[in-house]
Amino acid sequence: MPSPQSRHTAPGGSRRRRRWLRRGEAAARRGQTVADRKQAIREWERQFGKIVDLTIFEREILPLIQEVPLSRLVKATGLSLRYCSQIRRGEKVPHPRHWLALRNASRGLQ
Repeated sequence: MPSPQSRHTAPGGSRRRRRWLRRGEAAARRGQTVADRKQAIREWERQFGKIVDLTIFEREILPLIQEVPLSRLVKATGLSLRYCSQIRRGEKVPHPRHWLALRNASRGLQ
């Protein structure tokens, strides 16, 4: 039976520890990203209000972004590739604070 100490000195042990530490760092970065996005949403809603007709997106913006490359949508909004793909397919409606960036991306503007 290996001693408790051998677990820490076994080959690959330090690699596992680094992976474990990175996992914690990644969780901290994700947590900060979530906090930043929530703060941005609160600021937007304080300025423009909370109630928005989401059908405006489907009528006015979705048709404009159908042919826009996903890379441009990602760059314009800062959203993930997967989420931008879902938006462009009409599966998701992004928060209204992203609508102007999407509209600008459809025109080739940044």
